[in-house]
Amino acid sequence: METIKQRLDGDCAVCVTAMFLGKTYNEIVNLFPEVKDGFLHGTRSEVEVCLLFGVALECKSYPGAVDKTYYGMDKSKPAMIAVMSMNRIDTLHSLYWDGEKIHDPSNLKCYDKEFPDQAYVEYILQAVGIA
Repeated sequence: METIKQRLDGDCAVCVTAMFLGKTYNEIVNLFPEVKDGFLHGTRSEVEVCLLFGVALECKSYPGAVDKTYYGMDKSKPAMIAVMSMNRIDTLHSLYWDGEKIHDPSNLKCYDKEFPDQAYVEYILQAVGIA
């Protein structure tokens, strides 16, 4: 899979949602709220956009205790991961986990291809079924 890169300063969620759903940037961007000054404004989230495609998500934000889990996720399955930005203070950034490696849409300093350290992860979204 090719990583979809950001076109604006704050559209990482658009890129990650597109990769998660197997769509293009253009297929997803208009489903998100209005973009102003390079950032998304409004209330529609990755969860709501995924629901439009019939994909229900579960938010996992607690330490996992079972093999192959991380914050309660199955690392063999795709996920959208919110981490602390490496480029902007006190800002979240979205990453896509394809089940094997990280895809960081940032055009600036990026997370590497390994799973991010627990200290940087805020929450993880994984599909739990059809909505």
